[in-house]
Amino acid sequence: MGNRIKISYALNLAIGFIPVIFTIILLEIIGSQEASIHIGLAIGLAYTVYSRIQKTVNVILEVTTSVLLVYSIIVLFLEEDISYNLLPLFLEISIAIPLFFLFLIKRPIMKRYKEMKKGRYTQIAESTIVSIRIFLIITIVHIILCGIFYIHMNGYKSVLMWLLIYIAPVFVFIATICLNQLSIYIFNLMMSEHRYIPVVDNKGYVLGKVTQAELENKGNTICTPVIRIAVIHEGMLYLIKQPQLELFEGERLDIPMESTLYYGETLDDAIKRILQDAMPMANNLKPVFSIRYNFKNRLIHRQVYLYLLPIKDEKMFNELRIFSGKLWTMNQIKDNLDKNYFSELFEHEFDHLQTIIDTREKYKES
Repeated sequence: MGNRIKISYALNLAIGFIPVIFTIILLEIIGSQEASIHIGLAIGLAYTVYSRIQKTVNVILEVTTSVLLVYSIIVLFLEEDISYNLLPLFLEISIAIPLFFLFLIKRPIMKRYKEMKKGRYTQIAESTIVSIRIFLIITIVHIILCGIFYIHMNGYKSVLMWLLIYIAPVFVFIATICLNQLSIYIFNLMMSEHRYIPVVDNKGYVLGKVTQAELENKGNTICTPVIRIAVIHEGMLYLIKQPQLELFEGERLDIPMESTLYYGETLDDAIKRILQDAMPMANNLKPVFSIRYNFKNRLIHRQVYLYLLPIKDEKMFNELRIFSGKLWTMNQIKDNLDKNYFSELFEHEFDHLQTIIDTREKYKES
């Protein structure tokens, strides 16, 4: 199946509908079609330039901006405004038509990107097609409802038709963005359960890959890499209670950050991910690599990459999301070793950690 990775929420390309959403909302607030369309166009152009600078191709944004450009030209030459109630529906249909034709030629577009082997742009193209599909489904349902109620109510001059024609279009665009975001979340959730983990030898060379479920079944017959980050503050170690695992036969204290290294993921990327989960507000922290070692017991076989994260700033230290932990001095830890108080991995690492912390404190005093 290949390596499964998460889809970035930045690839919710349905956000390209934002300019038309602003246009419809402004139409109600300021009551001027010309001003609303021009402001929406300005937002679309600015957003398009920004996307290009970020090297992100958003076809939906470009189609939306092009439609607003056409409407901005039309309203300049019209002696009277477009029917006040119908403009939001016209905008929705005008955007749906070019997106529908793009959806029809999705296969040659995807084939072209795959032949070019442009991985990043292939993912953008796939995300665009998903966003267009969601939008077209909602739009088709909306148009059908408009047609049904128009026939049964002999026109559109009723409260329900006003809601369907004037109010509903903005919710069509908003719903597309929300549903696309939800689909990315569900996909990432599903893929996290099937994400591959590399199998390595004692020197760290990758031999193959397994899923999380396969890893649990194989026990200690294969070796997989794990990253652990020990937090040091004022010469003490910050420890937390780990969940109850079979390995520890109960709750044990351990260092706060640990994660499997995923297949195809670099150590730097994994560290950024771990820190983002634990301390989302601290973007400038850089753990220091300490040691790599192999650990094996009757249940697991791991190649551990141990990193140290000294945090001097009290405010930054308090930003740790793991609130259940506390700081331990070296003497407190030594007094509780071999008493089923700490995890096996931590007790295996403690002498190394104590040496480093004692050395740091010694040089700090001198």
